[in-house]
Amino acid sequence: MLVAGHICVDLFPRFARAPEIIPGRLMEVGPLRFAPGGCVANTGFALAGLGADVRMAADAGDDTLGRILADSLAHSGVAADLRLRPHMSTSYSIVIQPPHGDRTFWHHAGANESFDGSELNWGGAGILHVGYPPLLPGLYRDGPGRLRQLFRSAHAAGLVTSLDMATVDPATAAGQVNWKAWLDDVLAETDVFTPSIDDLTLALGRVRLARTPRAVGGLADDFIRAGAAIVMIKLGDRGLYMRGAGAGRLARVALPNLARWAERSLWAPRLQVDVGSTTGAGDSAAGGLLYGIAAHLEPEEAMLVAAAAAAARVESGRVPPWAELEERIKRGWRHAAFVVRGWTEARPGIYRLEDVA
Repeated sequence: MLVAGHICVDLFPRFARAPEIIPGRLMEVGPLRFAPGGCVANTGFALAGLGADVRMAADAGDDTLGRILADSLAHSGVAADLRLRPHMSTSYSIVIQPPHGDRTFWHHAGANESFDGSELNWGGAGILHVGYPPLLPGLYRDGPGRLRQLFRSAHAAGLVTSLDMATVDPATAAGQVNWKAWLDDVLAETDVFTPSIDDLTLALGRVRLARTPRAVGGLADDFIRAGAAIVMIKLGDRGLYMRGAGAGRLARVALPNLARWAERSLWAPRLQVDVGSTTGAGDSAAGGLLYGIAAHLEPEEAMLVAAAAAAARVESGRVPPWAELEERIKRGWRHAAFVVRGWTEARPGIYRLEDVA
């Protein structure tokens, strides 16, 4: 698999109390941890941890931070084509995560602004996964045409195409893009679409999107109508929702045995684990789904892989092989309670909509 697009260095200062910004004041913080982040690193490492053959491709600056990132990727054991762009800075995110609170990201796009997919080499890759177009101006500045053409070329080479989104900052150029129209165009060439509900809330210009099965299913149906073959919407503490297109659309995906995904609606509640950090959980879930699809797993099992990959990332910061995750589930990982009219348990922890499945 080839995971391409947005990469950065994540910086995690440790906070003993909720952070404050007060002019002239000093606030002590704990040690600083850093790690490769963004879709390319998070999804790439998740896939590699599960056991997939992965290559990562992204841009960084030819600066000190870029060389630190390149060295970190080189020592990870995962193949990476990291292009160090001269006269550009490396992207980073400062992750502000107070105790018992949600995260805030201070993000610098840096060399991600140069990524447009034109230098990708997908030789040997069966799946091309592109992450975070709202943080990649080269993929949205001139409209959706560049990514649509990239995916069209990937299809012509026999690849499966996959897309993940990112949160849109309304105050930036990305915040001025009509993302609904952009997606309607790009999804015609997208086989797998794995956005989070938070990404969609801002991208679609909504104040809030409901996380009920009916509301989330309606969103997924919109993306299926736009052309996607498989849609998985990441819902944070509500888990994961998956919708499959009809058999005709799935037959055009360059993978066998996808007829089992046709017209399926599945919900995987989150697995209850001790929370270390939620950073990277959504990317890991996307990696889990792609792993399941590439391994020709049943839809229910692929969704379980996705949920387990996210849980492992939240608990320990890493995703181990699928066999190890299966053992953790058997030893006591449990799904959050899920009771909604019209849904029934298809396998332990995975639910299907009765009037569709």
